[in-house]
Amino acid sequence: KDSTATYRIPVGSANAFQAGKWVTLRVQIGSQGRVTLDFGDGSKISTEANIPTMDGLLKALSGEGAVSVIGTDGVTFTGCKASGTGGAIHQESGATMTLSDVTFGNDGDTSKACTGTNGGAVYTKASTTVTLTNVKAYGKGSSTNTASGSGGAIYVSKAALTVSDGEFKDLAAKTSGGAIYAEKAVTITTSDGGSVSFSSCEANGTTDESTTTTANGGGAIYAKEAVTITNNGSGAVSFDDCAAKVKGGAIYAGGSVSITGTGGTSFTKCQASNNSNNVGRGGAIYQAGGSKIELSNVTFGIKGTPTSGCTATLEGGCVYTKATDATFTDCDFYNGTAGTATSTDETHAGGVSYTGSGTIGIYGCIFENCHNYAQATENKYPNGGAVYVFHQGGTYTSTKIIINKSKVRERSSFTNCSSKRFGGAVMVEQDGGTTEISHTDFVRCHSEDRGGGAISTDSFDITVDDCTFIGCYSNGTEKTEGGGAINSNPDGGSSSHYSVAVTFNVSNSTFEDCRATSSYGGAIHFRYSNTTATLENVSIDGHKTLASGTVNAKSGGAVYANCDLTIKQSGIGKGEIKNCSASESNGGAVTESNGGAVNLY
Repeated sequence: KDSTATYRIPVGSANAFQAGKWVTLRVQIGSQGRVTLDFGDGSKISTEANIPTMDGLLKALSGEGAVSVIGTDGVTFTGCKASGTGGAIHQESGATMTLSDVTFGNDGDTSKACTGTNGGAVYTKASTTVTLTNVKAYGKGSSTNTASGSGGAIYVSKAALTVSDGEFKDLAAKTSGGAIYAEKAVTITTSDGGSVSFSSCEANGTTDESTTTTANGGGAIYAKEAVTITNNGSGAVSFDDCAAKVKGGAIYAGGSVSITGTGGTSFTKCQASNNSNNVGRGGAIYQAGGSKIELSNVTFGIKGTPTSGCTATLEGGCVYTKATDATFTDCDFYNGTAGTATSTDETHAGGVSYTGSGTIGIYGCIFENCHNYAQATENKYPNGGAVYVFHQGGTYTSTKIIINKSKVRERSSFTNCSSKRFGGAVMVEQDGGTTEISHTDFVRCHSEDRGGGAISTDSFDITVDDCTFIGCYSNGTEKTEGGGAINSNPDGGSSSHYSVAVTFNVSNSTFEDCRATSSYGGAIHFRYSNTTATLENVSIDGHKTLASGTVNAKSGGAVYANCDLTIKQSGIGKGEIKNCSASESNGGAVTESNGGAVNLY
């Protein structure tokens, strides 16, 4: 009581530990509790010398009160099994749990994994804090559950959890949290030069929010509250080949998400994919709520390696968020995908899917080879290849999307991104709000079936400034489609949307080799008469490198407008339209089709 007992435990060579090696196990006993060390053969620690030979270093550590396991030279739990919670350690009560330099299982030997119901290795009811420092947990591999409930390695039922350095590998839970399940917040940190890695962790539950208030998910981490990841110095956090059947291939967060730090955090080959009912959202990260998500210096996938990307069967190949506000700074999204070539669901965004009500800001980010692959069918609208922003419901929204440069990077970019329907790179589907895109390059982005090879937006106030569009195209066939680079108001939003004044300003931007060969508006398509469109200092070259026999559009080789259109040059800027062509008899460069005014100056 109110004391710390220290035991020196000899480790036998027959148990794959170093012969003659001594480790120190310190057990702090709380004022209201007791701690029992049970080796599974009926014997318990009573004196320092009376330690029996055992199959695992500790069969079970259970207690009431604070628990501290600190391995001066390393403490290892192998082959520990519990028919209940916590295969190696169960803490019934107490304020804190501290584990330092502790290993559960044996990397490469799946027979040594620790297993239980909730918490394959550790289950704790500590009420204040749980701290894991340089803790390693290894599972059974091959999608074999180490927890028959949640928390393949760690289950924290009451306290906030902090993980500093460590490794979690080959772990799986039948429901949620392939490595870690936490009822409260989770914080991941690294020392300078240290790391925290999660690899081949799985959450195999298939319950979606349509049938319960809480969905299964979190291939590596499931947190009902916030998730914070901070890299210190050159430290790094990585998630590789983690998967969930429903939500969050790597992380499921019920609250705010913050991932920052100079060392960088990476997600590769993470997926949210339940092919039986296609409810997978957030291939790497799923955020169910919270006031914000902020990601800085985070990488998804590997540039030039198609199989490295993160995927979701429904939406948000890399990230799905319901946060009020979302900020992505200096992040890279490579090879992210949503849907499959045979899917007929309404899929969205191989990169980021945002359904919040505030502001999403994307600053200095790279999106490359992000795709939305599903097939467009009646009442199913697979929009947005890289980024999808959604807010509808009969009332106008003030939601804002900003894409711009950052303090570190002078440009954002979208390269080789595609959508089956509208918005090959970016789709903004909302009643109202603002779209502001500047200092951004769109290269070879396309829409397979409809329009807006680079951008489609339903916002009421749209600004595109200092952007380049190179080789963007759309394959739509109707007058309501088209826009090789930009398509305005593709679906019109709610019925009242048509009567609200919309402003669309494009300035100081360049379009090269853009086309909508089977539709209208080789570079830009303005769909509705309630739009006032202005092109200021805009250069459109329909055939800079495009084959001479390829037309830019059926009509409006550069621009097709159903609204008032102003094209002007100001200051020292340059405005020109050249080398554009149309297959129909009218509008090789510009077509105004709805009786609107055309102003050139």
